[in-house]
Amino acid sequence: MDSITEGKNGILVVIISYNSCHLTQECIKSVRSKMTDYCYKIVVVDNASTDGITDWLEELEDILLIKNADNVGFGPACNQAVKVTEDTEYDNYDVFLLNNDTRLTDNAVYFLKKALYSSADVGAVGSVSNYAGNRQQVDVTFDKVEEYLEYGRQNNNERNNIVEERIRLSGFAMLIRREAWNKAGGFDEDFAPGYFEDDALSMELLKNGYRLLLVRNSFIYHAGSQSFCKTDYNKLLNDHRELFIKKYGFDIIEYAYPDEGMLEEYKNCRLSISDHDKKDGFSLCKVLQIGSGLGAELKSLRSLYPECEAVGYEPDRAMCNISGYTEKVFGSLNELKETYGEEYFEVLLVKDSVKSILSQDDEKLIDSLCKKNVAVFTGKEQYETFPYDKIKLIIWDLDDTLWLGTLSESEVKITESNIGLIRMLADCGIVNSISSKNDKVPVEEKLSAAGLLDYFVFNNINWDEKGSQISEKLTTMGLRGENALFIDDNTRNLEEAKFSVPELMTAEPDIIPYLQAYYSKLSPKDIEHTRLEQYKLLERKTDARLSAGGVSKEEFLRDSNIRITINRNCLEELDRIHEMVLRTNQLNYTKNRDNKDLLVRQITNDWNDCAYIKVRDRFGDYGIVGYYCYNTREKVMEHFLFSCRVLGMGIEQYIYNKLGCPVIDVKDPVATSLSKDIDITWISESDDESVTEDRLLKNRVRVLLKGPCDMSAIEPYLAGANITTEFNYINEYGFVTTGQNHTEHVRESAELSDEDIEEITVEAPFIIRGDFETKIFTEEYHVICLSLLQDLSAGLYRNKNTGNYISFSSRNYDLTDPANISRFINKEIQGHGYPFTEEIIRDFRNRWEFVGNTPLEMLLGNLDYIYENVPGKPLVILLLGSEIECEHNTGEFAGMCEIYREINPVIKAFAEDHERVKVIDPTEFIHSQDDFADCINHYSRNVYYEIAGRICEYINDFV
Repeated sequence: MDSITEGKNGILVVIISYNSCHLTQECIKSVRSKMTDYCYKIVVVDNASTDGITDWLEELEDILLIKNADNVGFGPACNQAVKVTEDTEYDNYDVFLLNNDTRLTDNAVYFLKKALYSSADVGAVGSVSNYAGNRQQVDVTFDKVEEYLEYGRQNNNERNNIVEERIRLSGFAMLIRREAWNKAGGFDEDFAPGYFEDDALSMELLKNGYRLLLVRNSFIYHAGSQSFCKTDYNKLLNDHRELFIKKYGFDIIEYAYPDEGMLEEYKNCRLSISDHDKKDGFSLCKVLQIGSGLGAELKSLRSLYPECEAVGYEPDRAMCNISGYTEKVFGSLNELKETYGEEYFEVLLVKDSVKSILSQDDEKLIDSLCKKNVAVFTGKEQYETFPYDKIKLIIWDLDDTLWLGTLSESEVKITESNIGLIRMLADCGIVNSISSKNDKVPVEEKLSAAGLLDYFVFNNINWDEKGSQISEKLTTMGLRGENALFIDDNTRNLEEAKFSVPELMTAEPDIIPYLQAYYSKLSPKDIEHTRLEQYKLLERKTDARLSAGGVSKEEFLRDSNIRITINRNCLEELDRIHEMVLRTNQLNYTKNRDNKDLLVRQITNDWNDCAYIKVRDRFGDYGIVGYYCYNTREKVMEHFLFSCRVLGMGIEQYIYNKLGCPVIDVKDPVATSLSKDIDITWISESDDESVTEDRLLKNRVRVLLKGPCDMSAIEPYLAGANITTEFNYINEYGFVTTGQNHTEHVRESAELSDEDIEEITVEAPFIIRGDFETKIFTEEYHVICLSLLQDLSAGLYRNKNTGNYISFSSRNYDLTDPANISRFINKEIQGHGYPFTEEIIRDFRNRWEFVGNTPLEMLLGNLDYIYENVPGKPLVILLLGSEIECEHNTGEFAGMCEIYREINPVIKAFAEDHERVKVIDPTEFIHSQDDFADCINHYSRNVYYEIAGRICEYINDFV
């Protein structure tokens, strides 16, 4: 055992708990699993949880538990945890702050500990994660927790031993020397319950001469849940930002991070002389920064280049005092000159905002400190917050922009850093184009010699004005100006382009280092250059169209031989579908920016018709260019979108026609309107790819969730299964369809004929066919989760002639009672678009009689029928109602508690007599009135989370 894991360096693991039972349990399990080589003690401070986590914690002998009566916030609770170990065997243990929604990965703690003891002046170290602030987040996204843990195992090794000195560290996973914690005084409790408390702690550590390190080979999984008490987060954030400024005299948000473009420019300059140690007596290692702030750039330089001597001048006394404890920072230029003398520094870093306020005397002093041919790098604040994430296309000027010099006048040079940037952009899926006033042949020769010619498409290399060319280029490529960046050293050209395309992003060449810094941190997502190849295909097609002369557009499209395939194996192309959902705009008719989890739930729902579209023509293969998701039950188009690469081909109209021209709630703007009257005759469906079922679906547990809002609230907490939902929904007439989740309707859906159901919808006009639509008897599921709340709370009616039953509205409102007719018309129906009248309702009263509660013998008979007649032998999970009364109950929910107390024991007995039936009673998860939302049938999120956990336990035991 090395010094890092010796007992004298024990670790106090501090976990703050608040109503996240499952997450806290998994966090503690990961500590026990991944810290077996360490002396450690876990201290959990519970901030008044109501989900039963304290009961579990109290049973653990290795946990030191502190239970608070109120939620005191993160900082005060951490202080409690450390304070309780004073004058105990743990009083010299280092403090490891660990959020309760994290999970440790292999070697994460080892590399934190190693970094903490790499030098005596290191006071705290932090991990990277999939979900973290303070730029500690890494660009990884997976579907399962296990995949994040595996990523951590691969990331956490000596080869990735990269540490970066920081101004501040996030408190989600932060290891602090005990002596440093004691000197800093722990968290400032003025920042309770949260926000800026870890910033204040970072400042106190710096003031005591301790350095802060980010450890990139220590990855810890973070679920990212909220644990604060109920409050206005935005107000709290703003208030605590102002509090920090008041306490320290500056806004840390403005000074926490280095200017990445300035550092990138410095790196490129160093690389340009890497063939020899010095150039004209320069090593570029003596750096002076004017306006060094808190030392973010100085720390980055020393982290990246240990041999670098980085010195700062900061006139702001508050920041100078703090940064001066860990950096060479001066508050006086005269003092700087006395220390280093004249012509000492080889590199000068200065930001525009600082440079503009320097006096002439200051400038003279700075000039005297620097060598005569000092390298000057100027930071540009406007590029720090540039919307890089919106860029899809970069249009390059060439002379004195992409390359150094003017091609028509002299020899030009493309720097290696710019060559690397073009290639890196293509790897990230960013397309490059040229707008240059030059002759085409010499330009192409120069680009070809640099190996870059094939990286550019839709080039304008001529002597024409650039504005109109760029406008036409964007139209042809199907892109919007807000997604394109034009870079040119001539400001007139930039203004001309902006005049033609007002929303176009423009910049001078000084943005280039910032582009390099931004894209170098992204994971390459298009190594095969698929987007580039698609635009090359479009370029060939455009050239062919122009060569066709007077041929009509339709004739050209017909000659193009456009063929599409409609593919159902959506899960196998989930990444591409997700990318289109997030990025497409011009032909995205719904603009629902759903995450992957929601897309999976939509794709795996049997009620949804989902498919992606592939297109090819005689010019080439466009790949996956479209996706739709249509909810056939609720008649809602969740997604209908297409890539702008196929703009003008009629693909979107063809698919719209094929789907029967359904109603789409179009979110403008869209480039092409859909019409029921346009016939697309030039597109054919290809036979060379079959419509396949998704093989990934076959490997998933198939689950049917059936019931009202209690089931829909549980669904988000279930993952990894093929989930089909049958929830109550708003129908085409604007009121809620609920009958399909009553067991009598479920049974009738199998036993009644279509004619019988049609007759019911005529005689009870507020019942529609959707009240009898279910897949419970037509699809085979591994698990059926059925809520009984519809049976127990809805009203039941019997047809006086046929004896058939329907369920509607509340058990407490008899719609055959004339006193309730007006209420029903006014509250439930009017304004929803269905022409109900009192006469229609009175006619309903003559045909139907009110039964009231669902008779117990009917409910049990229906459950038995479902159990025996569903395909296969699925596990049936029944969700009951709460036997604890809710203080908010009024109206239709009055008396429900007594019904649940009567029915629940009977259903539990039913389950004992049926091998494949399990019961979930929410009563065991309700500990106070805070666990209810607004009535006895609506619970708080933690209750639904616990119910979902129980469902998962039953499924795992059964499957």
